Amino acid sequence: MSTKVIISTISGALTALVTAAYGGWSAGLTTLFCFIIVDFVFGLLLGILNKSSKTATGGLSSSIAFRGICKKIVILLLVFCMYRIDLTIGTAYFKDATIIAFIISEFISIIENAGLIGVPMPAIVTKALDVLNSKMEDLIK
Repeated sequence: MSTKVIISTISGALTALVTAAYGGWSAGLTTLFCFIIVDFVFGLLLGILNKSSKTATGGLSSSIAFRGICKKIVILLLVFCMYRIDLTIGTAYFKDATIIAFIISEFISIIENAGLIGVPMPAIVTKALDVLNSKMEDLIK
């Protein structure tokens, strides 16, 4: 058996396992996953451009990056837990609501990071950001 076949088999099995663990792959999960990646990349760009407010120098920090990765893993684990709650009580609400909340949170972070990088924001985006921020505050209360 070739290495390529072994790698393909293992990656296929892992993909099937993860997909089953989340109750199937959905557009919401795809969007959340994409936003998580974009937010992490923007965070790295902030550090590279020395504009981060998370370090004394404003530059890259492996400990800050590791903390960001851990935060993203926790987000995905929370979505998994909400799916398990849905399964347990026979609903389809908690996972979707959690995914939507985290999509909004990641989107807010993406827009904020883009602004810190120096990307000019159209007025409609900043207004949408204000609305999303207030909605997120209402959800958290």
